[in-house]
Amino acid sequence: MILLFGTFSIFGNYSGVKLSSDAIANIRDIGPLVAGLIGGPVIGLGAGLIGGINRYFGGGFTAVPCSIATVSAGLIGGLIYRYNNKEFVGAYNAMIIAALIELYHMGITLALARPFNQALEVVKIVVIPMTLSNALGVAIFSLIIGSLIKDKKKIKELEENLEIIASKAEEDKI
Repeated sequence: MILLFGTFSIFGNYSGVKLSSDAIANIRDIGPLVAGLIGGPVIGLGAGLIGGINRYFGGGFTAVPCSIATVSAGLIGGLIYRYNNKEFVGAYNAMIIAALIELYHMGITLALARPFNQALEVVKIVVIPMTLSNALGVAIFSLIIGSLIKDKKKIKELEENLEIIASKAEEDKI
């Protein structure tokens, strides 16, 4: 899962849309966040490190804050999973979390990237598209994951019911 979602993070980095000479709106944080939300802190952190290290070596004046934000996205998702008793939070909550993570990402960029004026210009350009695209991407992943979780629970219930029926049938024979 770490490699899968880490690779998705790298893809999200390179599939960004160039909005100006210094601003690229991307979906790099989706992979680590979803990894954390479904696998916990180790999975989220691992995927975040893959995406964050890749972003760091991409260079630019936002390399450090963007890398930190990507690693943080995975770790925060994992901590939420752990806090939620190792249960997936659902699509709506995951979408809200994704939006908050992107706002955090913008805050870290403003706090760490220099020159500040250039960082502010980039944040002004990317805050809305990145927040919306990451929240939407996480929502899509979450709907799929939520559906898989429901299907898995239904299968488990059916298997348990079949065992009960088989057990009763065996008792009736005796």
